[in-house]
Amino acid sequence: MRILILVLCLVVGIKAQVKAFGMNPQISVILELLCSECMIGLNYKPYKEDLDFMPKSLHNLPILGGLMANKEVSFEKIISLKPDVYFFQKMWILLY
Repeated sequence: MRILILVLCLVVGIKAQVKAFGMNPQISVILELLCSECMIGLNYKPYKEDLDFMPKSLHNLPILGGLMANKEVSFEKIISLKPDVYFFQKMWILLY
C-alpha cells in the first residue's frame, strides 16, 4: 500500500507527461480524483448517474476491461495506448 501511495504521488507530481491506467475501480477513482488527465481508459462502464460527478474528459475513454467491466482485460489495447504506469491489485483466488 505504501508503494502505491508513493507512485500515485509521483504521478500527481509529474502528471502533465504521464499516462496511467488502474486495473480496479478503487484505483480508477483515485486516479480520477488526483490526475484525471493522466488516464488512458477505464476498467468499468460508469453508470449514467456517475457521469455527472466525473470530469467530462473521462466520459469517452475506452473501457479496457477489469473486474467490474464483466469483460476480460484487453492487455493488447492497454499496451497499444502506451501507458507509463498501470496499477493493479493483487488478488488471491481460493480453489476448493
